[in-house]
Amino acid sequence: MVDDDCRLVSQPAADHEPRAELQAGLEATDATYAAVVAVGMAFLPPGFVELLFAHARTKTGAVPCVDGQQRSVPAVVHVRAAAAACVDAQQNDETMLAAVIAELAPVVIPDRTVAAHVGADAFTTIETHEELAAVQPHRGRPGQ
Repeated sequence: MVDDDCRLVSQPAADHEPRAELQAGLEATDATYAAVVAVGMAFLPPGFVELLFAHARTKTGAVPCVDGQQRSVPAVVHVRAAAAACVDAQQNDETMLAAVIAELAPVVIPDRTVAAHVGADAFTTIETHEELAAVQPHRGRPGQ
């Protein structure tokens, strides 16, 4: 089951890059595994995050494959392994989550399995007011 214990982590403005943000979050938890999602993933069902946790168990992480492409988010990562991958990425001047996730060699959940659990809009990321306005008709739909 997904834990409701969520924390807001802040960091210096100079460090607002995906790898640094992940690293700050990992340093703020004592959990063994952590979910990594984009802030604007409003339609991602908690049940899918639970599926990621189930696939990550005893591994360094789990990510979905969507339309034939491995995603970096949403993901579930082993906290210590991901923290070490963040340090390696920082030393290599990598700023993107994809570099950290690739270092973990996560379990990749195949397209077919992903599609059996979530609809196409589950991975929609809302980043602007215009995008939010465009999805307003979806609010309150069952299963969202």
